[in-house]
Amino acid sequence: MAESPNHDWCRALLDPQDEHGRRRTALLQAAFDVVAEVGFEGLRTRAVANRAGVNVATLHYYFPSKQHLIEGLAQLIGAKFVTLHGRPPRPSGLPALDRLRQEFSDGRFYLKHHPEMFLVLQEFALRGKRDPEVQKTVDQMNAHWRDGIERMVRAGASGRHLPR
Repeated sequence: MAESPNHDWCRALLDPQDEHGRRRTALLQAAFDVVAEVGFEGLRTRAVANRAGVNVATLHYYFPSKQHLIEGLAQLIGAKFVTLHGRPPRPSGLPALDRLRQEFSDGRFYLKHHPEMFLVLQEFALRGKRDPEVQKTVDQMNAHWRDGIERMVRAGASGRHLPR
């Protein structure tokens, strides 16, 4: 799990300590699995509830609408990207360069060991072209990723250390 206090939200989402959190995470993982297998077109609340082993009313208790479920799914993907990493690169003495190299290592790791993460991201992007609410979520995910890359590049250009 995440080491940095900035990523406590990831730990709370991926490894919840209470029953409510575990049920919510199980529902999000079920939604993730459905989208990875059949795409957004197959994302039905009944399919997610069945996969998680709950009834639809329980799913709607945690996610009052499909849009809330989609937003939660985006958080789950973000938490996975923050906490799952490939092998660390050999230290170069340049922290920003090492962070950039880690990004490439992570990409290779996801492709090899977790290709479903890219499938789900691609489904978000495709669905966003037809659904303005999903596009808002896609835009937020992209903005977060871009901000991280920009901070990394600025830190490298200035010679500052960048916190993980």
